[in-house]
Amino acid sequence: MCEIGMGYMPPLCECGCGEFVVWNKKKKCWNTYIKNHCHRGGDYSNRVNAKQPYCQCKCGNLVTWNKSKRSWNVYINGHQFLVQSTKEKARIGFSEALKTNPTIRENISVAQKKRYENPDERKKTGLASKKVYKDNPNQHIINSMAVKKAYQDRPELYEKNSLSKKKVYQDRPELKEQSSENLVRLWQTPEFRNKTTKAIQNSYVNNPARKERQSISQKKRFADNPELREQRSLAMKSVYTSRPELIEAKRQQCYKRFEDQAERDNLSRIFKQYWNEPEFRAKMEAIRSDPEYIANWIAGWNRSPNKPESLLIGLFPDSVRYTGGGTFHVYIELHLPDGTIIKKRKIPDFKVTGQKKVIEFNGNYPHRNDPPDYVLIDALNRAGFELLIIWEDELKDIPAMLQRVSDFIGEDRWQMSLAI
Repeated sequence: MCEIGMGYMPPLCECGCGEFVVWNKKKKCWNTYIKNHCHRGGDYSNRVNAKQPYCQCKCGNLVTWNKSKRSWNVYINGHQFLVQSTKEKARIGFSEALKTNPTIRENISVAQKKRYENPDERKKTGLASKKVYKDNPNQHIINSMAVKKAYQDRPELYEKNSLSKKKVYQDRPELKEQSSENLVRLWQTPEFRNKTTKAIQNSYVNNPARKERQSISQKKRFADNPELREQRSLAMKSVYTSRPELIEAKRQQCYKRFEDQAERDNLSRIFKQYWNEPEFRAKMEAIRSDPEYIANWIAGWNRSPNKPESLLIGLFPDSVRYTGGGTFHVYIELHLPDGTIIKKRKIPDFKVTGQKKVIEFNGNYPHRNDPPDYVLIDALNRAGFELLIIWEDELKDIPAMLQRVSDFIGEDRWQMSLAI
């Protein structure tokens, strides 16, 4: 032992083990701990004498000693997540109470309604909700999922909330107007519009039953409320008028859908199913017989002549008039080979000037499912018109086709024009 340490009583190890420490020659002082006793900490004696506690998660295992805090841990590592907080327990208990006790729900509903009668309170609640959503962007998704789950567990809750919302809008029309204005303002934002449209499309893809249910509900609403149908129609017209690019986008979307054979077959099946219903057929025939509907329908046509039709107009400018755009139509009755009689409005491609004669240009693909030519010719004959049908294959021999037209309308000037 060094001379400095001679004659002195060495101190006890500070870990509390009761043993004496040794002299540190380099530092020239007594060590604080015996070798390797420093890891025990200063409360080692208290820890040894104290009883080792159990994990507070009630798993039945003993916790370990925390060297940094110099105390026993409360939980085994990771077990703290198995214990629900007091706030979570209260929320679950409150939710269970609402499910099992209708009286509590009714009392809370009455209290909230009474509270919202105060405009200042409504404004205060609205500002608080906005702050919550601003501070936590995921809160909106969490609330939406909670509402969806509640509606799935309790379908009657959805109907009740829907009726309650309708009653609120009836009692406070200004609230409905304000909500509509806010939605219109948000819809003008491309980000909100694209996000909402994508969410609706995804919901229909993931849940086809929802799309069918929504379609039935919307049809019922329009049938029960003609004014709503008229308002929706005017609103859509206003949207397409203010945003012409939507018309082209909708047209391209339809073209893309019709490229799929399965989609075409599906639409064909749906229209046939509708058309087989007597009520739907009678309704459509009544609509198509309305002069105002016919005028609006014809005014909406934007069809222009194709190349063969333009050739006919150029060779017979004074003898034929192009009517494929809807400027002329004839009501006919088609007597099909199976005995079925179909009444329809026929719009021919050309009307011969000064004569009760019409000309039709038929493409092979668009008119592949049409009835035989003699059925249409017979129907127009009964209506007092003569009909000439020219098929796409006849365009391979233009002079022969023009000769048929010339013989039909009684004019030979096309030969001189073609020679020039």
